Amino acid sequence: METSMVYRIGIVDDQLDELLLIQRYIADDPSLKIVFCTSDPVQALSLMEHQEVDILILDMNMQPLNGVQLLEALKVIPQVIVCSNHPEYVYETSPYQSAFIRKTIGRAAFKETIERVKALIDVTEEFVELNDRILDIKTSKSAGYHVQVNIDRMMLAVIDDKTMCFYKENTYRVGNKMYFTKNGNITMDLLERLLDKEQFVRVHRSYLVNMAYVAHYSIDYISVKGVDEFVPIGKTYRKRFKTNIDKYRKKHRC
Repeated sequence: METSMVYRIGIVDDQLDELLLIQRYIADDPSLKIVFCTSDPVQALSLMEHQEVDILILDMNMQPLNGVQLLEALKVIPQVIVCSNHPEYVYETSPYQSAFIRKTIGRAAFKETIERVKALIDVTEEFVELNDRILDIKTSKSAGYHVQVNIDRMMLAVIDDKTMCFYKENTYRVGNKMYFTKNGNITMDLLERLLDKEQFVRVHRSYLVNMAYVAHYSIDYISVKGVDEFVPIGKTYRKRFKTNIDKYRKKHRC
């Protein structure tokens, strides 16, 4: 795939030979740039607090954090390529990963995987627009049809098994849902970047809430008007949510 875009790569693997192998493969592609490369998952967490990456290539069996624990601790999750010889991690990482490859993967297979993940990034960036308070998402490159969401009526957005679900207020029925596939359309990270941070707040890696629709909240859960299920608050999001909701309610005298 010909592109002028540079894709930033982070690599976390505690096996030196695997690190060197992946570095050699990446060196073949001028569109890829290694932002960091480390064998320490704790260091990787610190690095990702200050450096953005588009693709994270991640080992699973590491100490003191395994790959799943590292993913759960991240505030922002990029496209993830899991690199492991342990197939039991396929299910555990399914909410996060865009691809799963085995250790010592061949050059051709690695290139094919990278191209597939780069395509996910390209489609996400090119096919989502926010104009006049309407979020417009093209649901397919070929089909050409759109999902349009009035963000003022969007109560809640949820990612569930790579599918984005919008809860939106409806004149006739509260809690109406719209579904579309996440991969190739939109990610929670991109949605968070597009929306007004004074009105919308990420409360969990899989949940984003419109503060105008927050009915009640505790340290662990949020009750959203018109939505039956409680929304969980992730530990890493608690402080930011409390700061944002207090600021929003003071400004709007809620």
